[in-house]
Amino acid sequence: MSLTVTRQKGLVVLLTEFQTFEDKSSAINQNTGVSERLAEMIRVWLPGKKMAVGKPEYKKITEERLEIECLYNERVMEVMWGIQNCMPGLIPIEKSQLAKEDRLPSKGLQEFLKCYGCNVKPEMVNEQIVATASTLSACDYVEKKYSLVLREAGAVIKDVSGISCEGWSLLDIATALKIIWKPKKVGNSSLVSKDEALRLVNDASKYEALVNKYPCFRAYKDMSKAHDDRISKELLKSLVEGLKKP
Repeated sequence: MSLTVTRQKGLVVLLTEFQTFEDKSSAINQNTGVSERLAEMIRVWLPGKKMAVGKPEYKKITEERLEIECLYNERVMEVMWGIQNCMPGLIPIEKSQLAKEDRLPSKGLQEFLKCYGCNVKPEMVNEQIVATASTLSACDYVEKKYSLVLREAGAVIKDVSGISCEGWSLLDIATALKIIWKPKKVGNSSLVSKDEALRLVNDASKYEALVNKYPCFRAYKDMSKAHDDRISKELLKSLVEGLKKP
């Protein structure tokens, strides 16, 4: 399987080619090296690039036989774990089952669960917990992505409309920005008072040269979705607690 990594909303792994080997040991092993078919795929997609591999012996064989620099470390193993567990969705024709040790959660997932107060034995982690953790991870990414720009926008709101955003959440600020140009799309918000909303709308023309409204609309949309998806936090905890019950 050949994959490329691109930066679209973070790091995204894309499938570029997939080949099956009835006898996987014939594709790469210490005695025969790398099969010609696999070697050709590697040369086509990774000319002059580093190649991430899932086992230390693959690194040794590939570097010795093909003279291609390989990468094998904990970060690579996190990616490999994710790919293996997403295999049915990536490649439906691949029917091989994961080995028992590959079904255990990665170190990254275990640390993520701990951050959310979910201490669970690795062997108890199931697909639903993995999917829920993935949703929460996406929420974390959205908040990190917009944190700096929204805090800076909050400072602009204070300067222009005299509204202090201190103590406001990122969604509060995103909502205020949306209200400036499209108050009807927001409606009666519980996050911004009626008086504050009126001041924002009246000052709309003052923001034109200071804030690009279209990224603000996107930020509001993404932050609203992340806020709604945060319900997964409670779902995650309930799933873990359910597993702990005898």
